[in-house]
Amino acid sequence: MVIAGLVTNLAASLVSAYAGAEGFAGICSSILSIATDVLSLASLYFVCITTNRLLKETAAAENLIDRGIVVWKLNVVCTVILLVCYLLRMIPGNIAVIIAGYLAIFAVIAQIIGTVLYILYLRNAYRALEAAVPPEEEVQQMM
Repeated sequence: MVIAGLVTNLAASLVSAYAGAEGFAGICSSILSIATDVLSLASLYFVCITTNRLLKETAAAENLIDRGIVVWKLNVVCTVILLVCYLLRMIPGNIAVIIAGYLAIFAVIAQIIGTVLYILYLRNAYRALEAAVPPEEEVQQMM
């Protein structure tokens, strides 16, 4: 899924760089950008859900598991706002572009906060899982 996201991002960049951002090429570029965002969101979903399942199995703190859900929901909201911005950008007229610009600024700030929370969540999950799993020497003795 990550590779598909990278491919769609590359395709969107190439279309907008070589074909321009107007007309059919602009629409294709926007559709590819939307696909990239959806694939990135799906990757984040699978990471958060899998990490939460591991944390539940190891009886980790409930607030850490809840933080994964908050990270996921915040990124869903940011992605939806960005998708609305893509759609508003396709509508001709200055007012739609201005509204899309203000929405995009809000979404970028929220996405920066979401990314920091995601990194902190992964760090704390790593520490919780590391504490629950026996050290490497004990694992090799078990084999």
